[in-house]
Amino acid sequence: MSYGAIAITFKSLIMGLAFH
Repeated sequence: MSYGAIAITFKSLIMGLAFH
């Protein structure tokens, strides 16, 4: 797994939690 993929996934989770 590349670091870029992890960063995007982590960002998506944070954004989802923030806007939920």
